[in-house]
Amino acid sequence: MNQPYIFESNKNSELGGSDAVIMLPDIYGQTDYSKRSVEEFADAFKKPVFMLDYFYLITNKVNNFTEVDREKAHSLMQNFKGDDFVTFFKKVLGEIKEVYPAITQFIVIGFCFGGRLAYIAGGEDRVCKVVSFYGGGPHTPNYIEDKTPIEYIISKRREGGLQVVSFFGTQDKSIPESDRQKIKEEFAKSTIVYESYEYNAGHAYFQEGRPNYNAPASQASLEVLQKVLNN
Repeated sequence: MNQPYIFESNKNSELGGSDAVIMLPDIYGQTDYSKRSVEEFADAFKKPVFMLDYFYLITNKVNNFTEVDREKAHSLMQNFKGDDFVTFFKKVLGEIKEVYPAITQFIVIGFCFGGRLAYIAGGEDRVCKVVSFYGGGPHTPNYIEDKTPIEYIISKRREGGLQVVSFFGTQDKSIPESDRQKIKEEFAKSTIVYESYEYNAGHAYFQEGRPNYNAPASQASLEVLQKVLNN
């Protein structure tokens, strides 16, 4: 891919099949640990994997932040528009399809803020599975089309055909138990197949390189992820 906002696994050209993974990283963007996750996912799932730098929409450049840039990254998150993301995401799917015409459907895996956007990405009918790792703000009011991210995905996928899996850390204060329960209740009233998994871990526990990395919880999540993506 020749788009700066799309980072792809160096194994993609060797991997075939009709399914591809789009990874939406946390607010720190194209970090070393996120790029490592792209390669690890390609190895584990044997599918092409692409990472979308969604903040490119605002900055018009590749984004790779550190904890020192936390305030700047949070400012970008606060100013990010869900409606703009939908247009951008559709454009990206088309660009990937042009280079890899055999791909017919997409699996979206998002982390943190990317986990919130993963719910929104699930509104696109070319997405067959959504995986949200500790996606914050799932019930943010008026976030997209006057709906919350969860309300939006449910409204767009009334005919079913979508699986959503959420991972949470029970020690993650940014996503309290009440929020997690509300997600379950809303999806239970929809045609979307929903599963959630919780671990005794904090926020951002999955990727090695994050301060709250929790190896046992990460490995357990990866085993679930393997089943979900290979089912």
